[in-house]
Amino acid sequence: MKKFFFLLLLLVLTTLAFSQQKLVTKELRGAEADAMWPGAEHIWLKQANTVPAFIQFKAALALDEKTFLLALRKAFKLPATYSFTLLATEPDELGWQHKRYQLQVNGIPVREGIFLLHLFNDRVLKYNGYLYNNVTAASAATLPEASALASALNNVKA
Repeated sequence: MKKFFFLLLLLVLTTLAFSQQKLVTKELRGAEADAMWPGAEHIWLKQANTVPAFIQFKAALALDEKTFLLALRKAFKLPATYSFTLLATEPDELGWQHKRYQLQVNGIPVREGIFLLHLFNDRVLKYNGYLYNNVTAASAATLPEASALASALNNVKA
């Protein structure tokens, strides 16, 4: 019986270890993180995305919000069609401000394209979220008006 529980525990721990590896594909610290983004001390890269899911900056080298957003665009070669819309600002009791942004492509919000900036003394010390590195969207409607109207009328049984 003890052997069975030991094997079960080993199986659970192995499964957890492998599932964590899929979530955080690569973790960079120190010089490696600084090489990817000057001033960074900790970076997580998830899946095949080139834009990190998490960046922590050295306090002395942290950028202001506007400069950070420009640097983010430049560092990861984000297309000119990308824009970031501030959704919310949430201050906390420790003096941090947490700003939630929505990725848009050609003015169209990208589903789950949300990231947060964590600022202290108006400097971005942490970034986390998911920015897709290659999203395209039409800049104009691709469905003719007549087809859209017929589909809508059919949908409401009118």
